[in-house]
Amino acid sequence: MGLTINGSQPALDGSQSALDGPQPAVDGTQPAVDGPQSAGDGPQSAVDGPQSPVDGSRRPQRSLTIELNHRPYPYREGLTVSALMAENSYFFSHIIVKINGAVIEEETWPEAEIAAGDDVEMIHVFGGG
Repeated sequence: MGLTINGSQPALDGSQSALDGPQPAVDGTQPAVDGPQSAGDGPQSAVDGPQSPVDGSRRPQRSLTIELNHRPYPYREGLTVSALMAENSYFFSHIIVKINGAVIEEETWPEAEIAAGDDVEMIHVFGGG
């Protein structure tokens, strides 16, 4: 085993190989790595989508579709829960609406905007016997 310098392992001939990458130091610590650690850590899109009805944050627009009950559905700017329900003739007396897993209260449906890329579930609740 060769000498560890700056957290990198030297090649067998004593030179540093660019292909080796950083190796743990003798004491077991990892060298620091600069830059994003995953794709989600990079810069956000310059184009922000509508405000989330769930947490109030602005989300970057990811696509020009949404998922409606696990199927792609065309997105348009200003699409609200009430408009989406009317377009799809969802006039059931008992329905639960979720956007990205969060329940949206019925009194907020007219102003609850749906963002491009959102996962929307409209669940018709009914009893039977």
